[in-house]
Amino acid sequence: MNSQNVFLLILLVIVLGLGYVIYSNYTSTLMMPAVITPSSQPSANSINNSILNIPTVNTSLQEYKKYVDSVAAQAVATKTIVIDGGCLLSPAVVKVEGSTRVVTFKNNDKIEHTVSIAGKDYKISAESSKQVTLSSQLKGVEGYSCLPITHSGASGLLFFP
Repeated sequence: MNSQNVFLLILLVIVLGLGYVIYSNYTSTLMMPAVITPSSQPSANSINNSILNIPTVNTSLQEYKKYVDSVAAQAVATKTIVIDGGCLLSPAVVKVEGSTRVVTFKNNDKIEHTVSIAGKDYKISAESSKQVTLSSQLKGVEGYSCLPITHSGASGLLFFP
């Protein structure tokens, strides 16, 4: 092996090592969970986005309970969900308590949005509010979404203790 080949081999090892370090730091940053204090009202941009992925039917009971506990820990007890520009929902994880299951969606955006919950669509006019009565049949965790979607903050969770 001549010196030019040795130099290229060393250079290749250095480049691969640097690539690994950069990739490792990048993926660990993406997977880092957000810290949410009880006083904050998390939007979809500030919560651990993996929580928005509701487990499939193939999930074990133990994993599902862990998921529900995680949702419960991040849920904000409120009766108002704010829709800002581009369907950004705040808070994104809401705890719906009590026997009266009324949630108000306040649309601060300049366009109409449609919120979908459990197969039902609710249109909220631009710069207005709408009260939505949720079914007493809903239990545990229920996903909801907002349209038109313009970024990843267009979905959230309702938690029914």
